[in-house]
Amino acid sequence: MAGGSAKVTREVDGGLQTIEVTLPAIVTADLRLNEPRYASLPNIMKAKKKPLDVKELGSLGVDTAPRLKVVKVTEPPKRAGGVKVETVADLVMKLKNEAGVL
Repeated sequence: MAGGSAKVTREVDGGLQTIEVTLPAIVTADLRLNEPRYASLPNIMKAKKKPLDVKELGSLGVDTAPRLKVVKVTEPPKRAGGVKVETVADLVMKLKNEAGVL
């Protein structure tokens, strides 16, 4: 993005096409945007040899005070057992009279 325009690369039948659009514009992404890149074995071995810097949380200037308070935790209510009906007429009657749905 630069100024009032943006350069966008899109996939077409023949390959990739880069276009420049004026802003405001709508740009969408496809499914392959977040394909993971897997590390090769030599790079994994190199990463094992690198030192790991351990920093104190206070030195980063981050406030770690809890912001949420748990008021109450309860189990959901038990579900009532179902009822089998013999015919469609019985089902309609139960829905009308007992459940008040129809």
